[in-house]
Amino acid sequence: MSRQSETHASPPGSAPRGCSRYSANLRRALSQHRYLYLGWTLTYLLCLVYVASARYFPEVTGKIVRCPLLTLTGIRCPSCGLTRAAMALLQGDWQGAAALNPLIFPVLGLTLIFPVVLLSDLLLGTRLLLLRLPRR
Repeated sequence: MSRQSETHASPPGSAPRGCSRYSANLRRALSQHRYLYLGWTLTYLLCLVYVASARYFPEVTGKIVRCPLLTLTGIRCPSCGLTRAAMALLQGDWQGAAALNPLIFPVLGLTLIFPVVLLSDLLLGTRLLLLRLPRR
């Protein structure tokens, strides 16, 4: 028997061996926690759509969403100005974004990292997004 026949090559026309592991991880993650992943993904997409709509339709988005804490008490919450800071970042104004709300930079980091972590969870089965609650 030759050395070549002893190796674990995948048959012609089939997926490579590593791909079956990814699809199994994806199926397992989606079957067990599909609503959790769907909720996070929809929230992420809605935030991106809101920021994009605020960029192109500021007169509409400014009337739709107001900070409830600012409206009721007159006190600015920690997230007040994040949309305007995101708009400043989209225009390349880093100093203006920092002046509007310095929390925009951690939010930007999370916005860029979330898709990578989500794909890692779904394809590699790392389960970084699943929070483990302590048992009683």
